[in-house]
Amino acid sequence: MTLTTPLNAIAAIDNSDRIKSDVRDVILRIAVPTAIPSHRNPSEDPLKQLLRGAMYIATLACASPHLQVAVQQSGVVRDAAGLAFVLFGSSGVLNIMAACMALFGIRSASPFRNPMFSKTMSSFWSGRWNATVSDALRVGVYEPLRKRGFSKPICSLACFLVSGVAHEVVLMYCGILDSKGEWMMFFFLSGVAVLVERRFISQTHKLVQHLTTICVLYALFHYLFVPVTIRTGLAQNGVQSIRAGVKLAQALGQWMST
Repeated sequence: MTLTTPLNAIAAIDNSDRIKSDVRDVILRIAVPTAIPSHRNPSEDPLKQLLRGAMYIATLACASPHLQVAVQQSGVVRDAAGLAFVLFGSSGVLNIMAACMALFGIRSASPFRNPMFSKTMSSFWSGRWNATVSDALRVGVYEPLRKRGFSKPICSLACFLVSGVAHEVVLMYCGILDSKGEWMMFFFLSGVAVLVERRFISQTHKLVQHLTTICVLYALFHYLFVPVTIRTGLAQNGVQSIRAGVKLAQALGQWMST
């Protein structure tokens, strides 16, 4: 089955007789985004997606006792723990969900492609970190604005701003009503950093680009992303949920191997 729009994906799942109603609701809310193929990348082997996702989740599970202690600390230790959870957790869960969609005949590219190996801000946000959302923002925000005559930098910045607003909405739906807009500012300033990189840093030595990427991402993560996860308890809850993710990955692995 080839899916090219979210509505097509939702219709396919909603009409499937192989999915129970309660399971269908979960899939429509969580897994549908992974079912939309990336415009830049072909679909991948679901077994590889499953194994990649399980590897990331298993790594977090092994480190979860240390992460639980680390998130209660401050400074570099806490940031390192939070960044590990976000990078490995997102890569693990969404790769597993992409593999799950293949069980129903829906194959797609992996939404997360080892974002921790990014060497530039641009490659992190447009190629390795959640390519599915990146494609959706390009189709839904970037291209329409370009057709209206806006410049490329303005269109790129608009994508980051929309992403930031979307993350604030996610917090609201999680029942977190004391947001100070940190996540929106995190994504907006990430967009600014990408534009600065393209204008002034893209022609420098690769080592300079890599170090700049690490420093900028860390600073934004430290001052804008981590405080929200600690203040609201999201980090602690995330660490506690890792073991459940491992059990799911193991069950799916056994199911697909039979």
